[in-house]
Amino acid sequence: MQKIINTTSGDIRLRSSAATVIFYKSEFGKDFFSDAIATAKMFESLSFKEGEEPDFSELSMEEIERIDLSLIYQMLWCFARGADKNIEPLADWLDNYDDLPLEEVTPAISELMEATFKTTKKSKLKTNQKN
Repeated sequence: MQKIINTTSGDIRLRSSAATVIFYKSEFGKDFFSDAIATAKMFESLSFKEGEEPDFSELSMEEIERIDLSLIYQMLWCFARGADKNIEPLADWLDNYDDLPLEEVTPAISELMEATFKTTKKSKLKTNQKN
């Protein structure tokens, strides 16, 4: 699955594949699925209205404190890595963007995480059927 996020600094191409979990583990030394679940739970705990774009200006201080931007940026970078194998390291890559609108980033990450779960699940099913 592919997505494009538009920023004032340029478009960010994102891609999800079965290799996403390997890119993530290799770069950050952490399990993609554990962090994906933590990210999903983080957003579930926020008071966004179902089916609407997230409005971060409406969050309470308590909700803001629950947001871990490093997880969001790591996920975003990993999906960008899937679209561009020559991507810079995370901090250097982030430095290229004057803005990363969370209202656009978070829905794209959610969709790509879901696609990654489906891709990996399908791969495991095919492997198990061969054995």
